[in-house]
Amino acid sequence: MTRILIADDSPVMRRTLREIVSRETEYEICGEAADGEEAVHACAALKPDVIVLDISMPTMGGLEAAGIISRDEPETKLILLTLHTIDKQLIECAQRNGFQAVLDKGQGDLLPKVIDVLLCGGTFFTRTD
Repeated sequence: MTRILIADDSPVMRRTLREIVSRETEYEICGEAADGEEAVHACAALKPDVIVLDISMPTMGGLEAAGIISRDEPETKLILLTLHTIDKQLIECAQRNGFQAVLDKGQGDLLPKVIDVLLCGGTFFTRTD
């Protein structure tokens, strides 16, 4: 069973992502976080296989949280979720912070496929600009 942690400051977005991921029987939502600081602590406690991090959250954003998580838990796969335009600069920043994927929030239905790609050792970086 693949364990997934969802970190987003929007309860509605967390619920939506949980519903999308829960459709896949091989995935388990092991926890949720409302900001990056909670995500870092939850990662240390829960040891998820994959973390979905919103780019903009209070206290600590997804990029900063990912830097800490990728240093402390390098095997954890990281997906950056954003409403921002996904351009070359954002992709490079995400990669520097340890992300293996960047996904537009409007493409949430792709999340299970992106998780599959990451678990097979791949990456998912598609520009929207």
